[in-house]
Amino acid sequence: MNKIAAILIGIFLWGLTLLEIIILKLGLKLPKTEEYYVAYFIVIAIFLIAASWKYFTFQEPSLSSGLKAGIILIIIGIILDLIITIPMYTHNYYFIISNWKLASYLLILIIPAIAGYFFHNSREKKRRGKGYFLDNIR
Repeated sequence: MNKIAAILIGIFLWGLTLLEIIILKLGLKLPKTEEYYVAYFIVIAIFLIAASWKYFTFQEPSLSSGLKAGIILIIIGIILDLIITIPMYTHNYYFIISNWKLASYLLILIIPAIAGYFFHNSREKKRRGKGYFLDNIR
């Protein structure tokens, strides 16, 4: 597993997430309602899909490598939250285990694993010459 790529992508994702929260909360002045959380999770999912695609250019895609990448991303996020986010913004360490933060950890774990699984299957189909499902329709 390419740990350096996973760590750098984790730092980049954390920075994008912090920027997203600043824009949603301070720029658009959205209160923490359902719309805020839906927007947060949609943007996180988009970031994770893009990051998974980039990560699997360095690493052979598989379900297990996606899970390992997700674990690294969660660890990097927690460390950066403990060092930067909590002292600067929330001043409350309960933030790490809040419900919406735990849901985002689950999302961060699942999306790279699913991406690794699907990227692996699509590469295997190309290697075997089967192509994608639309190629077989005549």
